[in-house]
Amino acid sequence: MKKVILVHGWDGSPKEPMHQWIKKQAESIGFEVVVPLMPNPTLPEIKAWVSHLAKIAGKIDNETIFIGHSIGAQAVLRYMETLPKM
Repeated sequence: MKKVILVHGWDGSPKEPMHQWIKKQAESIGFEVVVPLMPNPTLPEIKAWVSHLAKIAGKIDNETIFIGHSIGAQAVLRYMETLPKM
């Protein structure tokens, strides 16, 4: 199934209007959407965020899309560095 993982930024949350809008739009065209609350968003640590992404991402494939905002984008890129080459 097509999946979007949307990662908020520093001091953010899954409840931000932008994230909720993206979630609604993606779901309307058939995507499963995951918008996790990242660990300690007011004082984020990249290692903790990468570890959390690894736990919540599950099986990813060529139909998995990551969207990161602010430090969420860095967390996505750092997580992707840990993946085996496809």
